Amino acid sequence: MSLLYIYKHEDPKTFHMFGLLYPSPYKLGNDPRLFVTKVQYSGTNLVSHKTTILDPQNIGLNYPYYKKHALIRQLVTSDNKLIISTFQRDLSGTNKGFVVKVDENLNKLWELNLQFGSGNTIPKSIAECADGNYLVCGLCNIIAKNIEQPFACKISKDGSLLWKKLYNMTKNGSFSSGYQTDNNYFFGGTTNSFGSGLNLDDIFLMKTDIEGNLK
Repeated sequence: MSLLYIYKHEDPKTFHMFGLLYPSPYKLGNDPRLFVTKVQYSGTNLVSHKTTILDPQNIGLNYPYYKKHALIRQLVTSDNKLIISTFQRDLSGTNKGFVVKVDENLNKLWELNLQFGSGNTIPKSIAECADGNYLVCGLCNIIAKNIEQPFACKISKDGSLLWKKLYNMTKNGSFSSGYQTDNNYFFGGTTNSFGSGLNLDDIFLMKTDIEGNLK
């Protein structure tokens, strides 16, 4: 078992732990499973804890290395549910994103695969919108495997993909976060499309309407 992330809950006596659970005895080719544990405590006493496996059931991955889930983001929603975005790498080396939502007791409500094109799709941020739906953004490889492009998508409360947008850049680019303000979305990220001269990343900010169209 390996621990990847600990997130503090809005409730000061609750937190979530994410990690990988390896089969025992471990053999090359056995698939580690992503888990989340919800822990509640009072003072120095453990009050309760529950663990559930979050791996999607329909991707069919079998990748034995610890970097299988290298980036995990979580959000406690306004209705006190937990939504998680991460990615898995398949045997071909392609990173496939997915989003999963669970209730207060970590029972899975839905899951959604995110893969735009045949290359990598890596979600790097998730935020709740004013209408209760979810904004996810990150990077994907659409033009070529060695060129990263930023993407954004909106997901409904019940796990349906409402829209997706890909933003072409001359060189690598990636969104790191996205948020709603009034009737607009703002995305921040990095790119080396602006010609810094040293092939280094520049910081950029992008503004769109609520359908993801540039403004």
